[in-house]
Amino acid sequence: MTIEVAAIPWYSSAKIYENFRASAVDAEDFFPTFREWLEAAISHEREAERRGIPVVRIRMRMQTFAQFSRNSGKTNDGPGRTAFANHLADKFLDNNGETNLNQTTGQSRI
Repeated sequence: MTIEVAAIPWYSSAKIYENFRASAVDAEDFFPTFREWLEAAISHEREAERRGIPVVRIRMRMQTFAQFSRNSGKTNDGPGRTAFANHLADKFLDNNGETNLNQTTGQSRI
């Protein structure tokens, strides 16, 4: 059986959000404020749940993300943050690595 899961990179504070934004290759794509990001993230989360897609919030931590980036060659940009979130969701769900990952939407099919 295939279950679709939306892994959302989750910034748990304005400070963490600003740290990621300051070091991001695509900083201009971030919302101007943490509050605006939070409102959009919650809206995205609710929309996924309305569509019957379970959501997993992945706490973004600079040190863990930096280690993932070194190991995977990913950068601090949208695709890199999405890959990180999906990677941790896979670990959380004890996925064996055979996930059919939709890179465009950041959703995993498990």
